[in-house]
Amino acid sequence: MRAAWLLPFLFAAPAAAQLAVPAARARAAVAAFAEARDARQTAALADYGLKPETVFVNCSGKPCPEERRREVLATLAGLLGRMPKLVAPARPPKLVWEDLPAGSPADGNSDGDGAITLYSPAGKDMSAILAHELAHTLEFIDRKTVADFMALRHDTPAYRDALAAFWVEVWRSRGPEEDDSRPLSPRARQLLGALRLPRRHGEDLHAAKSGREYWAVSVELVYIEWQAGRTEALEAFMNAEEEAFLRARM
Repeated sequence: MRAAWLLPFLFAAPAAAQLAVPAARARAAVAAFAEARDARQTAALADYGLKPETVFVNCSGKPCPEERRREVLATLAGLLGRMPKLVAPARPPKLVWEDLPAGSPADGNSDGDGAITLYSPAGKDMSAILAHELAHTLEFIDRKTVADFMALRHDTPAYRDALAAFWVEVWRSRGPEEDDSRPLSPRARQLLGALRLPRRHGEDLHAAKSGREYWAVSVELVYIEWQAGRTEALEAFMNAEEEAFLRARM
């Protein structure tokens, strides 16, 4: 009986073993969370035909550390989840994400095969630029939708003639090299307003340079308004038919 007080100590697990159980459970929980997170990210990429191995993440022109790569994959998965149904058929063969310092200009590019490059400054929301570049890939995949939109205004003879007259005034005021540092003439500004050209700021002529840019900038503008929940008409940048066409597909 005198040794009864020893029994709890004889049969108790060592302190280290007691601590190891919750630690192992915590590690298992972290691993399960990471696995579920990776599965969600992979699914978001797969919706657009991408895989983790077809997404390339660069820092200063070189592959980023693995930790940063995981962060970008998570960010990209979130961006893809916010894309409009219009660009859902897009299937870029690869996507390159170039990390840039804060304050650098954000930009995007898509090549002839539909591969996308995003130039992403730190802290910049790249969703509108991604929507723009995915819209470009539809030119290879869903040509009918693109053609139907362009037929509403851009491809009409009247608009083509107005666009040509506008470029004559641009070259008069900025020269054939289109020097952006030189302001547009009052006449060119007047024609720009009459064109109702899709643009992201006052003298943004990106959409005037080609039909494919007219299409992609239009998608980008309506996406920005849709994402923000704004319903005001974009009458300064497109006609009502064009806006209704795109809003119905957001």
